Amino acid sequence: MDAADLQGQFRLGECLIEPGDSRITGPAGSFVLEPSHFALLGCLASHHGEAVSRFHLRQCAWPEGGGSDQALRAGIRALREALGGSARDRRYIVSVGRDGFALVAHFEMLPPEPAATSVVPLDVLPAAGRRSLGGRLYAFAGELRRRSVLKVTSAYCIGMWLALQVAEIMFESLYMPDWWMTALAILAVLGLPIVAVLAWSYEITPGGIVLDDALSGRIQLPRARRSIAPALVTGVTLMAAVTGYAWWHAIDTQTIQAAESVGLEPSAQSIAVLPFVDMSPDGSAGYLGDGLSEELSSDLAKLPGLRVAARTSAFAFKGNAVDVRTIGSRLGVRYVLEGSVRREAERLRVTAQLIDASTGFHAWTESYDRPWDDLIGIQQEISGAIARKLRAVLTPELEQQLHSAPTDNPRAYDFYLAGLSAMRQSGAFSQLEVAEGQFKRALESDPGFARAQAGLCRVAILKYERTGATEYVHEAEAACRAALDADPTLKETEMALGRLYLASGRHEQAEAVYRSLLRRSPRDAEVRIGLGRALVHSKRTEEAEQSLRAAVVVEPGYWQSYNALGSFLFTAGRSAEAAEAYTRVTELTPGNPTGFNNLGAARLAAGQLAAAAQAFEQSNRIEPSRSAYGNLGTVYYYLGRLNESEAMFSKALELAPEDYQLWFGRADARWYMPQRRDLANEDYRRAAAHAERMLAVNATDAETWAILGYVYGRLDEKDRSLRYLQRALEIGEELPYVNYFAAIAAADRGDREESARLAGRAIELGHSQVLVTADPALKGVPIARLARAAGTNDGPGDAPAR
Repeated sequence: MDAADLQGQFRLGECLIEPGDSRITGPAGSFVLEPSHFALLGCLASHHGEAVSRFHLRQCAWPEGGGSDQALRAGIRALREALGGSARDRRYIVSVGRDGFALVAHFEMLPPEPAATSVVPLDVLPAAGRRSLGGRLYAFAGELRRRSVLKVTSAYCIGMWLALQVAEIMFESLYMPDWWMTALAILAVLGLPIVAVLAWSYEITPGGIVLDDALSGRIQLPRARRSIAPALVTGVTLMAAVTGYAWWHAIDTQTIQAAESVGLEPSAQSIAVLPFVDMSPDGSAGYLGDGLSEELSSDLAKLPGLRVAARTSAFAFKGNAVDVRTIGSRLGVRYVLEGSVRREAERLRVTAQLIDASTGFHAWTESYDRPWDDLIGIQQEISGAIARKLRAVLTPELEQQLHSAPTDNPRAYDFYLAGLSAMRQSGAFSQLEVAEGQFKRALESDPGFARAQAGLCRVAILKYERTGATEYVHEAEAACRAALDADPTLKETEMALGRLYLASGRHEQAEAVYRSLLRRSPRDAEVRIGLGRALVHSKRTEEAEQSLRAAVVVEPGYWQSYNALGSFLFTAGRSAEAAEAYTRVTELTPGNPTGFNNLGAARLAAGQLAAAAQAFEQSNRIEPSRSAYGNLGTVYYYLGRLNESEAMFSKALELAPEDYQLWFGRADARWYMPQRRDLANEDYRRAAAHAERMLAVNATDAETWAILGYVYGRLDEKDRSLRYLQRALEIGEELPYVNYFAAIAAADRGDREESARLAGRAIELGHSQVLVTADPALKGVPIARLARAAGTNDGPGDAPAR
């Protein structure tokens, strides 16, 4: 549309625009605009529905070059106030990206005003000139026929009925889950009002799909109704989407509850292998009991039709005097295998007993008294006996697998089991180094021992995840490559490789690894968790949530399934749901510090500072960790207890000196203590150095880009700060925490308006308003007013620490 076409009167939404008088008349009153401001409106109207750059708008309003960004912003504010009654009203003019605006209200040119004629009010027309109720209904039915509403909706109903009939047959033969049929039925019902509204409002013509003008004359669609037809269609669509989401969420909740109830009546082909108790006189064979249990779990998991509880969940009961029936209920299994090992000199005695968790009675028991180097043989005999007792399918190929030894060297196997035991310890970092040493000794005894090589790969990845030290990524790559060369089919290697790809930002490769594993192990919760995490990083959130919820269904007693689901919900800003999942973790494993730490993070994100502190303190009581210390430091920061915050971050740094988030967390606390401002700058520099190394490994981490942008701003590197923040927003504009740090950086620069906008965006995406308003960095920024305008409240947050 050319600007010359806008000389006559036109409408924008509820407002009348009179170009001759530069006047806007609407619900907010009548306004006469400055020439430059009216020129802005004309420029936007001539590009109605399109983004117009700031540069082009300045040229239109100030062709002589006198316009500035500040003048442009003032003009946009004036137009918004005249059109909507508020300078923050976004119904007429919206911001597009960081460099443009668009006019989005309904636009309608008005015909020239006709000569004045006498108008007879409707209420004084003779009664004969009006239609009776029956006549109006008859006319309405005719309009429905003319617009083909009945024909279209009837065709839709018949089509969906046929689709549901076909789906009912096909889904069953394809082994689709029951909820697929329910979802299809929901979509069919929600689609009906949308189809009816579309059929009434639009028609298909040779020129394309256009708004029906009701030219038949039977029921003339008034102009105001035509103007709201697109909005009506959009409203019905949004209503259907919201209803569908609520319905879908109810289905997911029922699925989880059904999965948990399955744990009360488990299948007869389900088992959990508990750690074997060390009965040796000197207590030195604990690693043998743990290792034997883990290897037995791996062997039994190969049997088709037999569901084996996750090793991590089973090991949570180690050392706890819990009734076997309670264990079976929590893990969702019918049978529990427990036992003991006793090693004296060169002799080894192993006792194993299979218990029916539904009754508490023994179903099978056996003792083995052999030389210590026959541990592999004992393991194979136990696996075979359990398979026969549970009537698992034991084909010749599977029997051969159960009787194939991972190594012929008993000493190498002994070192390997010791390494597994050390790697499983979640306490001091030194245990990972012990595990690494044991795996290396195993490889010295048997250089072709693939599982020991895979163990080295897993240790290197755990080191990287705990410390953030990038050199461990290179170690992991080398170890995984060697493990693949030794045995490309080993599941442990592929799982470690998937974690490595995730840690280094190679999400497509990680997805490929987990999908390959899923085809072979569809009931493996760890595989589904890994796939879900890969899909999250690829921003396919619906598929990711589906995979993570499937992990809960296939392994309802596995705490990691709930933990992974909670992490997903937490990152998505759904902290109330995340807290429910984390609470389930603490119920399944009450001695697990991770569950309480994550529960505290969800409560912190929701702004529940006191409850969050209690959860973090409980986590530290069970086992001190850098994560719980760091999160406590964050809580104290928001509470204004800066000295205690500094102390907590210092304790965390003693455990993980290369974690950049801990360095910048302590720097934040010191920044607001004038006597420690120099120390804060030193911490910011260390944080930046470590974060840069993280980006060298994974350049897709938007949060790290945002933190660096914020940190460089405080180090007075303004240009670098802006570049990093721009990059963070490019790849993570939908992440609450990215917008939050960008808001702090803007506040540090003195740009209060931009800071308020970004802070409001963070709250809108799910970050806690309690935390945003408690942050001293955002003091004086009108966040609460912006949040109310956006229609938000104290919602869930996104991350456990600043």
